[in-house]
Amino acid sequence: MSGSFCRRCWSALGVLLVILPAGCGDADPASPEEVPYTGQASRVEPPPNTTLVDPGTVIFLYYDGKVLPSQLEATIFLINGEEVQGVGLSGDDDFTEVELTPVTPLVFHEYYTVEVVPDGEEGLREYSWQFATGPGGLGELWELVQTPVAEDLLSLCYCPFPVSWLALGKDGTLVNAGAELAWQELAGGVGSGGNILDWGLGPIYYSRTNSNYFILASYGQYALFDRFPSAYMSVWDFPDGVLVQGMSEERGVVVGYWLADPDVGLIFDGFALDTIFETGSGRVMRAAAKGFDGQDFYLAVGDEASVYLSRDGLDWEEVHHAAVLGSLQDLVVVWDPLAGVDPLELVVAVGDALLYSTDGRYWIGIISNEFSVLNGVAASQKEGWLVAVGDAGVILTSNDGLSWTTMTELTLDFDLNDVQIARDNATGRSQCVIVGDGGRIVLSPPQPLAFAEND
Repeated sequence: MSGSFCRRCWSALGVLLVILPAGCGDADPASPEEVPYTGQASRVEPPPNTTLVDPGTVIFLYYDGKVLPSQLEATIFLINGEEVQGVGLSGDDDFTEVELTPVTPLVFHEYYTVEVVPDGEEGLREYSWQFATGPGGLGELWELVQTPVAEDLLSLCYCPFPVSWLALGKDGTLVNAGAELAWQELAGGVGSGGNILDWGLGPIYYSRTNSNYFILASYGQYALFDRFPSAYMSVWDFPDGVLVQGMSEERGVVVGYWLADPDVGLIFDGFALDTIFETGSGRVMRAAAKGFDGQDFYLAVGDEASVYLSRDGLDWEEVHHAAVLGSLQDLVVVWDPLAGVDPLELVVAVGDALLYSTDGRYWIGIISNEFSVLNGVAASQKEGWLVAVGDAGVILTSNDGLSWTTMTELTLDFDLNDVQIARDNATGRSQCVIVGDGGRIVLSPPQPLAFAEND
């Protein structure tokens, strides 16, 4: 009886097993089929038509959905025509990030095109965009630019608010540029501001005290212009018969010589015109600068490698040295305003030779066959980078004032007359601008690359 019952039970169970739906009991459920993402990239990095991108940038595509590994395998990714691998860094149902690493490292100041090309039915949708790498930092790349004028450009200054550069040329020619370094001639030049051309031209400066103005030093007087100088503002008198050669910032110290006695150099305070210091025969002063070593000090340099030092701009003493002979045309003081009581780092003077000092009193002469005459020197306080420029297109750079390297990227056959380095606080970029003969300008870094409006 029991055996018969067991056979009927197994028989009934067998029927039940046959009619159970698939997936019931202990069987594993079948996985749903994954659907390839069919949309286009919703965002890319770097964005289309952007500049100032670090060359070390890795390129990313972002998709608002899940991109399958099989889709990446069925897609060709190209950077400037060179195939690279696309790596999916994440891939949930809502978002996928795809990384592209260039096979050939990106370089400064170059356009790049990224292409997404499907290579099969599962491939990602076709897409392409262009971006540009940044121009680099100081001294990494150089660019020669022709301004709209052909006159020699002799002096240069920089205004930070808003960013603008102003260069003065022969016969009163003026060219200026904004942050994008697009140079244009200012109609009328200096002549539109009065009779400055009758006085003779000197160096041009930006006034931080009167932030709307540029100052043009000249023979017997100096003129104050508005920021771009389209309007002539006013004139201050220097002592009669003085031919100005240089001036420290803020009109603090003015140097030059007597027109009636060109061998006698002069130094005087721009605000105390009744006190004039004469340096002696054959020592015409060419440049002045202000520094700080716990307290203000002023330096003036000129012919016969003469150097003078003052604490107040009124009383001067000659600094005797045997470093070099010849004339000194320009100088720059490098100091760190955050260094407390002793912020002075170094002073560099240039001319027929190059002088270096850490205190303004003791000087080391640097003589090289790499240059004949240096006409200007500038420094970037932020980067601790110096550049000196001179005749026959010479550009020297240094990180310490002692060791100098000749720029060889460009071959220049014209004289370079002045140099300035300025930092744009809005972008954090430092820019070196050099003006020279024939209306030509040398830049480092170069102008940022631009895109056409219909790109």
